[in-house]
Amino acid sequence: MYKYTVNKLNKIKYYYLIYNKIIGITCFLFVLSFIVLNCVIVVLWLNNHCLPLSKVVIIGKLHYTNKENILNNIMALGAKNNFMKQNVNIIHNKLKQLPWIKEVSVRKQWPDQLNINLVEYEPVAYWNNLFMLDHDGNIFRVIFHINSIPMLFGPKNSEKHVLNYYLSINPLLTAAKLKLKKVSFSKSNSWQLTLQDDINLILGRTNSHQRLKCFIKMYPIIIQQALTINKRISYVDFRYQSGFAVGWLPALIDYKSIHNH
Repeated sequence: MYKYTVNKLNKIKYYYLIYNKIIGITCFLFVLSFIVLNCVIVVLWLNNHCLPLSKVVIIGKLHYTNKENILNNIMALGAKNNFMKQNVNIIHNKLKQLPWIKEVSVRKQWPDQLNINLVEYEPVAYWNNLFMLDHDGNIFRVIFHINSIPMLFGPKNSEKHVLNYYLSINPLLTAAKLKLKKVSFSKSNSWQLTLQDDINLILGRTNSHQRLKCFIKMYPIIIQQALTINKRISYVDFRYQSGFAVGWLPALIDYKSIHNH
């Protein structure tokens, strides 16, 4: 009899615990549903009552992208005056398609501001006449002409190698007051440079830096010889075991004739 009573009490306690858990879970779900429902109501109310987008802040140094163009692209997506309906992912993807834009960050700032952080590509050189390269060797394409940057040419996937070569030799030429117009890298790993005055330097496959230094050292002498024979330099070919060859073109101005007159 005593054993039966104990078992019955244990069952009652067990069911009581289960009942309490069910009541607790039910209350929790009710409170959670109430919170979610209220959040949905608030969001719907904000959308319907058009919380205004009052300010768009564009952050970043822009040299090639017009801020008005950026704003027009955002406005073209719709929801012009509604802060809540601004979709940062859609805005990000839209602005990333602009030609000069390298990086985009879009963030909402409560209650009415949209912050847009932009980083532009900074062109260092042209690549194969169709593209541009930035300092990291990233390829991008824009319809824009910049006279102050050189043209780089090379096989597919060699852009970073050619760019690094250009960056390594350009200080040497700048120090000698020579301006580089073009760098060409062939499939046979041969280098050729074109200076601003259209002098072609054929450096070959090996010791190109040493050969360039040799040209810089000999350049004043070659120029003097060109004036003496009334010619201009067409090319300087360093593909010899010792020395180099100079190719000549007729001078654009007949200095001897001017001197005689």
